[in-house]
Amino acid sequence: LPSVSNIHTLSLSHSTIGTVSINPSADWLAFGCPKTQQLLIWEWRSETYILKQSGHAYGMRCVSYSPDGIVVATGGEDGTVKLWNSQSGFCYVTLPKSHTAAVTAA
Repeated sequence: LPSVSNIHTLSLSHSTIGTVSINPSADWLAFGCPKTQQLLIWEWRSETYILKQSGHAYGMRCVSYSPDGIVVATGGEDGTVKLWNSQSGFCYVTLPKSHTAAVTAA
């Protein structure tokens, strides 16, 4: 196996990070924190938050960027899918849940 070395360590939350996604340009990382129910978007070069929002009741299970990097989809324990504009920070759609299970892939 090839050797691996740590190039950077992030300290974003006191809670566990449950899911992560990298935008297509590899500039921003989106993190979902199940316990705090937060979506965190981090710009790694400047080491600053781009977005820090709460959204899902009972925790966030998955996060994924759209191919253009503008939309972030999150899925939660509450069974909903939310669409966020990564530039404005607003959740502009909450898809109604039509099932009883958590959303585990976005």
